[in-house]
Amino acid sequence: MLEIDLNKYNNIEYLVSMSIYSNKNKWWADNDFGSDLFAKKDKLSKETQNEVKRIITDSLEWIVEDGLAKDIKVDTEIENKSRLNYSVLVRKPDNNTEIIKGVWNNE
Repeated sequence: MLEIDLNKYNNIEYLVSMSIYSNKNKWWADNDFGSDLFAKKDKLSKETQNEVKRIITDSLEWIVEDGLAKDIKVDTEIENKSRLNYSVLVRKPDNNTEIIKGVWNNE
């Protein structure tokens, strides 16, 4: 099995985006990698907003577990009936932070 030392990879924005936008159970190297965000097509509501936040948070847990970040905080905001904005605040091991923003559409 091929092993990659992710500690040498420092583009946290790429890792976050890859984790959120990869379909869970579809990545050849790890069935647990990715998120179920693409399967979510519910009408936007507070419940859907909370579920999207949970899905994104769950998909990023490995980054903290592998020591690439000290912690990660996800915030979401409903913009309109089909658009939800999210931001991911990553606190790196050196205590520097990075914010990654994105959009989820339920269409």
